[in-house]
Amino acid sequence: MRNKKILSISFIRFFAMLCVVLVHATGTYISTLPEGGDAFQKYHFLNRIVRIEASLFIFMTGLVFFYRYYAQEMTKEVLKRFYKRRVTFIVIPYLMWAVFYEVYGLYIGYRDLAPLQSLIRILEGDSYYHLHFIFLIVQFYLVLPLLVWFSQKIKWFKNYMWLIGGVLHLAFFLLKVNVDWITYPVFLSLIGPFLLGGWVGINYDKEKAKSKSKWTLPIGVFAGIAGAVAVRIHYHMYITGTLVISPFLGNLPRFVYLMVGAYIIFRIAERLSERLSQPKLNFVNHVASYSFGFYLIHPFVLKEVARWVPTHSNYLFHLEIGARYLLTVGICYLIIRIFHQFIPFSQIVFGKLPALPKKSHHDKTVDQSHAPSS
Repeated sequence: MRNKKILSISFIRFFAMLCVVLVHATGTYISTLPEGGDAFQKYHFLNRIVRIEASLFIFMTGLVFFYRYYAQEMTKEVLKRFYKRRVTFIVIPYLMWAVFYEVYGLYIGYRDLAPLQSLIRILEGDSYYHLHFIFLIVQFYLVLPLLVWFSQKIKWFKNYMWLIGGVLHLAFFLLKVNVDWITYPVFLSLIGPFLLGGWVGINYDKEKAKSKSKWTLPIGVFAGIAGAVAVRIHYHMYITGTLVISPFLGNLPRFVYLMVGAYIIFRIAERLSERLSQPKLNFVNHVASYSFGFYLIHPFVLKEVARWVPTHSNYLFHLEIGARYLLTVGICYLIIRIFHQFIPFSQIVFGKLPALPKKSHHDKTVDQSHAPSS
């Protein structure tokens, strides 16, 4: 197992976390702004283009775990430790928040009391609109050891994981379009970014070196164009209804954007991790370590912030959305920070958190010297 920390992961996690909150903060444009107006189209573009965050989280998951486990034999002890950590830092916090959102849904009148339906929603990741993604992540954890074993034993699978992932990704989309029996999130819907991330994790040193390549910028521009095309197709297919093509063809630019975009953001993150000063690196690492907590709590915080910051269908909308976004990010951080700093067992609420720095003898002396006298 390789233990060297991948610094770029914090940048990817930091960016993806901010994008997730932005997607949900701007989502109110659909019911507030006049459909077809200039502002509506701009917010539609913004809201759709930042939806690469799901691909980034999945890409990052594949990268980290293949980087760590590819060179390690998947023994019973390794698997036991792996699943114990996933249960402790992912499943337990998920269950706690799923129950919380079930109760919260009752409180705000979003749903009626129905214990059996609540249980089904919890098991399917449907207790609130964002929890389906955790349900998806858990599925990846279940199949990860098998995929690692494939990469260790089958050379062509290891060499072409990114291609195999892409084919499976598109094949599943085609199946889902034509067979209407898949009603809950399935890991195959994002298998492309996952296996691409895994391939990068296995070949990390080579891919890290490529971040300085002259091709990084052109590939990034290509990804941006693919993303813009995907957004426009979505707008004309699903908002205005002025474009009629097969869902599969309509999805291709989005697929390219999710795959190439995730890869190029990895390259950019590698460059940033080398160029930024240590204080800035520490800040990114610190905030990024709260990303899982942000994901779990931000819909609740955003919903409550929206009670105090309404939106209007005029020029004030921009200021109100900006205020909602900044307040949500800031309040989420403060809540997680307070739990991390002062509440025992905060990791069962917000997942794995970094160890708090221990005070040195000098720090304790300084603290005591500034304590008020009795």
